[in-house]
Amino acid sequence: MARNTLSSRLGTNRKTIKLLQYMLAYTVLWLCCAAVICVVFRINGRSFIWKSDGVSQHFIAFNYLCEYVEDLFYNHQFRGFFNYSIGQGMDILQTLNSYDFTDPISFVAAMVFPLGRVQRYTLMVFLKLYLIGISFMVFCFSTERKKMPAVLAGAIAYTFSGAVLFTVARHPNYINWAYFFPLILSGVELLERKGKRAPLILFVALNLITNYYTFYMNTVLVAVYLLAGSACRCLRCEQEGFLKEECRRLLHIVLVYAVGVALSAFILLPSIYAFLNNYRVGIASGYTESLLHYEWEYYFKLPESLFAMNYEAGYYTELGLNAASFLPLVLLFCQRGKNTELKSLLVVSCVMIYVPLAGRIMNGFGYASNRWCYAVPFYAGVALTEMFDALPGMSRKERTISVFVLAGYSLVCMLTCLLHSGEQKRLHIFSAVVLVLGINLLLLLVFKHPNDLKRISFLVLGVVFLCGTIQCYEMFSRIGGNYVRSYLEQTETASIYQDYSSVAVKGLPRGFFRTEEGDQESGDRVNHDGYHNINGTSFYWSMYPVSIFEYYRDLGLSSVLTNCWLAGLSGRTGLLELAGVKYYTKPASSLGTVPYGYQEIASGHPEYQVYENPYALPIAYTYSSYITEDEYDALDGLEKEQALLQAAVLPGMPDSTGLEHVKPVQNAQLLGYEITETDGVRLESGRLSANRKGTILLMVEDVPEDCELYLYFRGIQLESILDSSARFDSDYSVKITACRETKGLSSEKNTRISNSNYQWPVLRDDVAFNLGCGPSGESSIRITFDKSSEFTVEAIEVIAVPMSAYSEYAQALREYALEDAEVGADRVAGFIAVPETRILQFSVSYSSGWTAYLDGEKTEALRSDIMYMSVIVPEGEHQVELVYQTPGLRTGLMISAVTLVIWLGFECFNAQRRRQFGL
Repeated sequence: MARNTLSSRLGTNRKTIKLLQYMLAYTVLWLCCAAVICVVFRINGRSFIWKSDGVSQHFIAFNYLCEYVEDLFYNHQFRGFFNYSIGQGMDILQTLNSYDFTDPISFVAAMVFPLGRVQRYTLMVFLKLYLIGISFMVFCFSTERKKMPAVLAGAIAYTFSGAVLFTVARHPNYINWAYFFPLILSGVELLERKGKRAPLILFVALNLITNYYTFYMNTVLVAVYLLAGSACRCLRCEQEGFLKEECRRLLHIVLVYAVGVALSAFILLPSIYAFLNNYRVGIASGYTESLLHYEWEYYFKLPESLFAMNYEAGYYTELGLNAASFLPLVLLFCQRGKNTELKSLLVVSCVMIYVPLAGRIMNGFGYASNRWCYAVPFYAGVALTEMFDALPGMSRKERTISVFVLAGYSLVCMLTCLLHSGEQKRLHIFSAVVLVLGINLLLLLVFKHPNDLKRISFLVLGVVFLCGTIQCYEMFSRIGGNYVRSYLEQTETASIYQDYSSVAVKGLPRGFFRTEEGDQESGDRVNHDGYHNINGTSFYWSMYPVSIFEYYRDLGLSSVLTNCWLAGLSGRTGLLELAGVKYYTKPASSLGTVPYGYQEIASGHPEYQVYENPYALPIAYTYSSYITEDEYDALDGLEKEQALLQAAVLPGMPDSTGLEHVKPVQNAQLLGYEITETDGVRLESGRLSANRKGTILLMVEDVPEDCELYLYFRGIQLESILDSSARFDSDYSVKITACRETKGLSSEKNTRISNSNYQWPVLRDDVAFNLGCGPSGESSIRITFDKSSEFTVEAIEVIAVPMSAYSEYAQALREYALEDAEVGADRVAGFIAVPETRILQFSVSYSSGWTAYLDGEKTEALRSDIMYMSVIVPEGEHQVELVYQTPGLRTGLMISAVTLVIWLGFECFNAQRRRQFGL
């Protein structure tokens, strides 16, 4: 007995030592490749923050996480889940779950307090990159592939493939799919081979907690993996009852998988709620011409993207396989009757890349996107590991086939590259082809005389490593793909979030208020308000309540630029009032107008001006009357704004009889105008055709005094893009600019008109350009287009909305408002006294997570004004309180806790039984 125990311990020690050797070897190779990336970024003075979504979303989300962690550890305070600096207030767990907020790796990086936040962000990126190779090795061990050179070669080839390097710093919130996919597969293999349930349960739960979107894609890929394996085994086996046994096997895996899902229910249920309550769900957009094929140019680029780094064929299809993977892939398909599962997986993955329907399914049935294509480099890495020992022993026939395939591939790449690529791209692709040719011809020469197989094994590993370092350089360097230019300069990281006029309000007295930044439609998509914890009106996030989008879109706001980018309230005075906007900011150099009634105050900032709203409403104010949503829907965008100032919009008739049902007064004036110029634009019979930079000039003579002037496109629909530069779905939107010139003032607003061919479409009918309050008399309005395009349009109108009644409406709303308001973490409370039954509306975006209390008793929280929330308050004095809890969180925690207890109890029972019966 003692001898068996000693042997077991020695065996365990040997495994541990071998595992440490693998880890050390991989770490050394990884550090060398990672150093190449760091050197390229350092030489070019770049950070690892992508200029687009990295600046706008990813670093902002990570900054939120750092703030939450620092508050928790330093101040022992939890900041709550409802955050007012995200849009007009949203759940941070639901909105930022897909942006690393619940990612354990991001949490670890955020806790390295001695580092600055940019440094912590960089650490997070490289930790994830490191884990990708570790996860690959875990998969290899689970499938009994344990030869060190082979496993290391596959790990390096996968980790530093184009699909990984393209995404790792660009979308660090998504790259976790690249290490969770091998981990979940290893969990499946350990379950089947050794009966171990814990790895699969834990890997599934961790992936779902980290990011439900990447979990969804990995789940589909795991299903493909299982079904492909089952199909191959069924074809090979003719034993009776095998199919039934295979179904039992799959059911067992599904049940264990479901335990992992249930274990993460505390994240899953809130995520499902947010997903189903999002405007983008179920909207087919992007490339919509066919579900079975893309445009031909995409297929021309696919062969080149197979080994070229930073060469996206389109639809996020970036492969960039290690150049040394070519021969193993050819050899894999040369061998008949072997590795059929791996072959089928590679074939299925390639077919999926070719079919738009697969891209839509993998992207949650939205626009076609092949972000999941990391599966191809993974399977290519597995093929490299599997074929590693067979490479030196290639037969003459296999070498001959390899030479012909290599020559054919190179020729195809050269021809397609000459047909459609520019000079710089040609050089980039040619260099990739030369690398593939050179490396694989060298290997074929070495394999012709395999005298020392061990030495050749390490030579092949060295070649894979060399290709990895070259391709890292080729991906990012200026000589190669020049991808490094897509990242923020290091000198900008300290100032990038300071160059916005809203920062001028930071020194003003605190308390709850909102800020609108002028000309946001002309700016970028940075969520800088969130970075500075300023409560703004604009945001750029993928996940947010549909009611917010409906509110912005149905009011005809020109600031609705995409279905995930809402650039504020366009300076519309009535909407700013209802949102509780106290300050309006703009650059001092800007000639743009400011909302009616706003008065300039000292900001203490030399570059920016701050204007204060003397009629600003507190966080909660009251209506004495209402209209129904059906009545509201019958109005146009400007009429809706007038209605919102006079009466609350409720879903239906309230039970309380003390509220007045009214018909709002409308005072908008339709103004006449003369078209004096149509340069490159044709407008006739309800059709509008515009050339790129085409212009319409409208002259409006009798603009009234003290009014907001609007250019109103009624019933505008984009029919087609005629611009030859618009090739892929991200190009199918037209930027329309409206600029008003009058007596030394200039007001410019932009919007985007799109149809379902656009990846992020806004499907609407009317657009209202708010050209501001200016002097009376004559104004000119110039309309320009950024693409050659065709529209249908019912009417182009110029409308003046008098501000004469605005102060009265604001005063009526403010007369009975919430006093002594306390706005804290997940809570709003205050005191109110009303002479009759009124609707107390909070300028807080509606969510079913809010619970309302009136004098300590629970009462109904209504959705009002489409996106806000209200409580009906009877006559008298009352204490009102709103308390927030993330929808689904409590139920999810209960399910997770019960699942954990049952699972641990089950495992303990099984362990006891095994000990009892000596199993």
